[in-house]
Parts: sequence; C-alpha cells; structure tokens
Amino acid sequence: MAKELTLVQKLYLEALKDGPKNASALTTIIRDRLTEIKGGNNPVGATGRSQAVLDELERDGYVNVISKKLFGGKTYEITEKGQNAKIDIN
Repeated sequence: MAKELTLVQKLYLEALKDGPKNASALTTIIRDRLTEIKGGNNPVGATGRSQAVLDELERDGYVNVISKKLFGGKTYEITEKGQNAKIDIN
C-alpha cells in the first residue's frame, strides 16, 4: 500500500501540474499557499525543508529534475505517477 502524501508534498505536486518550475519558485508558491491555508500565519520551517521534500518526491518517482545549475537551482517537472497521485487538498 502506498504511503499517504503530506500536505506539503501535495502542494508541490499541485504547483507542478501547470508545468516545470525551478526550486526557488516552487518554494515561494508553497510558502504562500501554506500561509493562505493557515489563515495568514507564516508556516514555520516550510522553506527550510523545501529541498528535502523535493528530494523525497524525486526519490519516490513523483517528480523529475529536468535541469541543474552549478550552484543548486534545480528545475522540476511532475511525472505520470505525480499526475495520477491523489492531491485533494481541501
């Protein structure tokens, strides 16, 4: 049985459904979305853990890295597995 995705993982997949994005843009999107969900409270630790969450999603086959820059700066796209994942957030 597949493990349940966390809210943050679901938000990353939701953000990538529009097309590939770099890690920095994804972090901003997720931070803003979490702030909205939490009623205006800044989500503590959300940006600090962002790369770990992206690494988990890549390891589990939900996203792929499609480009890398020399000092970080990866661009991600969603895989078919990610497209098919249940990401109901509401």
